[in-house]
Amino acid sequence: MALAVLAAWALVPGPACALSDAASADVARAVELRVAKKFDEASTILRGLAERSAADPEARSEALYQQGLVMQESGRMDEALALYDSVVREYPGQPSAPYAQLEWSLAKARMGSKEQAMAGLALLMTRFPRFGAVGLMATGDLLEQAGQDGEASMIFRRVITTFPASPEAKSARVRLAAVCGRITGSPVASATAYAEIMARGECLMDATNYTGAEDLFNSALRNSPPVEWKVELFLALGRGAVAQEKYGLAEKYFRKAAKTATDPAMAARARMSIVQGHLDRSKLKDAVRELEGIVMDYPGTAQAVQAQLMVGSCYEAMRDRKKAIEAYRRVMTWAPQTAAAADAQQGLMRVLEVGQ
Repeated sequence: MALAVLAAWALVPGPACALSDAASADVARAVELRVAKKFDEASTILRGLAERSAADPEARSEALYQQGLVMQESGRMDEALALYDSVVREYPGQPSAPYAQLEWSLAKARMGSKEQAMAGLALLMTRFPRFGAVGLMATGDLLEQAGQDGEASMIFRRVITTFPASPEAKSARVRLAAVCGRITGSPVASATAYAEIMARGECLMDATNYTGAEDLFNSALRNSPPVEWKVELFLALGRGAVAQEKYGLAEKYFRKAAKTATDPAMAARARMSIVQGHLDRSKLKDAVRELEGIVMDYPGTAQAVQAQLMVGSCYEAMRDRKKAIEAYRRVMTWAPQTAAAADAQQGLMRVLEVGQ
């Protein structure tokens, strides 16, 4: 089943290129021939286009990518992989590059090279963030195919939470439900199989069995898990409490997670969960208080910058113009070349315009 799903990713639309009319016509004709399984004729057209386009990187990279598809469908996998690799290495900024990286990874998966496929998908998501949902879904497919349902469920959750409006999110929900059915329908392999325990607990919470999830997480905590898993278990308990609107209990769990964490980023993540609870209940002053604590406790970190940006947003929402301006200007001073600074500048402009 998973192999069939992997094959479906090959149907992802190709890049939208600004090719010349002549180049577009060549590509369109080659695609028609490939679909008709006239691989030699398609390859001839694409080789000619590549040779003529030495000075046009977009057209040449597209020709190489399309030729890779031809080689792949005709069973010449080594040649296909080489063509995809050349597009990614020689033309990383061209529209064809992410598609070539995706096809290289899926080809490796079909050939049974799971680790290389996973590495290729990780590279895809790092270099081409807009392919994040596609890359995660393909990663989930590979994990599910390998029988790693716990890890696959976590990946499908990431698709749903990180890319909720993407077409992949709908598929991820269906896949997650199926995986959760298998996870909860089988016994726990080991009391220290923490990835499996986390996945099972999350699936139980999906089914609103919060008591079952809480018992499972607390049992795992009694087995003295490694610090990183202990933090994740506290966070999961906090999320379960939030789902039941037990916000005081949730905050206790999140603070335990922050106190346990040895990594500042992980600790700040736990504290941000507290902030989110305040924001969900429109308790902006409480949110600001927690955010300012994050800024103070993790100075110089990306988490502190993000918290400071959120301080500005909260003050803007509370119509405290002076404090919003101060907060936004701090972000721009602390991290001038970051996306947070650009967001802060936009916030500052909004506040200044309102005050005019």
